[in-house]
Amino acid sequence: MLNAGSPLSSQQERLWRLMQLDDAQHYCTQSAILLEGALDKDRLRRSVESIVGRHEILRTVLVHPGELVVPLQVVTDNFTPAWRETNIARKSIDDFLKEEWNETGDALRICLVELDPNKHVLIATLPALCADQRSLSIIHDELIDCYASSSLDQKGEILQYADYAAWQHELLAEDDQEGNSSNTAYWRERLQESISGANLPFENRALEVRTEPPISFSFDSAETKLIDDVARRYEVSRSVVLLAYWQTLLWRLTGKSEVVVGGEFDGRNFSELEGAVGLLARFLPIRVDRNDRTRFSEHVTRLQQVVAPAWRQPWIAVFSAQEC
Repeated sequence: MLNAGSPLSSQQERLWRLMQLDDAQHYCTQSAILLEGALDKDRLRRSVESIVGRHEILRTVLVHPGELVVPLQVVTDNFTPAWRETNIARKSIDDFLKEEWNETGDALRICLVELDPNKHVLIATLPALCADQRSLSIIHDELIDCYASSSLDQKGEILQYADYAAWQHELLAEDDQEGNSSNTAYWRERLQESISGANLPFENRALEVRTEPPISFSFDSAETKLIDDVARRYEVSRSVVLLAYWQTLLWRLTGKSEVVVGGEFDGRNFSELEGAVGLLARFLPIRVDRNDRTRFSEHVTRLQQVVAPAWRQPWIAVFSAQEC
């Protein structure tokens, strides 16, 4: 049964508009969890269903009334997540991840892959409109607790995502009525500091077919240790060091002293949102100036001075969907 619809959050609306530009592109959030030891599959399935019952966004679908341009999100009752069990056979886990990614659906899908009787991989796939990366971590932790105790009662109440979206719209409406608040002014200023003409090499080169796959890479243990050593030396996080490396590369490629990049923040800088599942994350504009005379240590220090207040600023309702 469907309940009354509620508006999308600004993060959801922005992503939905992007999705309309490329119908062939799937936007998903996905995780794979290795389970070792004897597994009670029925208990695991009940644990997943308990988590779905706890978080409304995991059983939310989009409904598009004809008179509205942007769809509404609607919570469904008596929803059971798609569940399938299989064995590794001649496929790899990457093959199963791709299969689940390419499946279409409005809500949570689970695939349990048996590697051997005492080793399984649980693949969870969600529409990106329903969850961000932090959501997967929350689901993972709750799955462990629920499987161990058969209950999530000890977790307490959480803020449902539809309530978060409504709260966001209320704050945006108040801001429109009262004029820019100090928080809004802070981010409006950051947005206006964008640069123009920062073209990457070969950026304007026309391509007949979009066949380039995403570029991914990993760091080995020695490289990770070097990054961690740099982070300790300058008393910053690993992510700040990596962001400084990335900005330095862009500076070298573009020749521009002002480089603005999007830094991902998970959007849970209110205590009420710490356990919330849904698309709360947002990329915020991070800008640091540098030139030939800027030492890397200076760059890292300046970056930390930008990132720290960016995380503390309450930006739940600073950006409308068009500004995300």
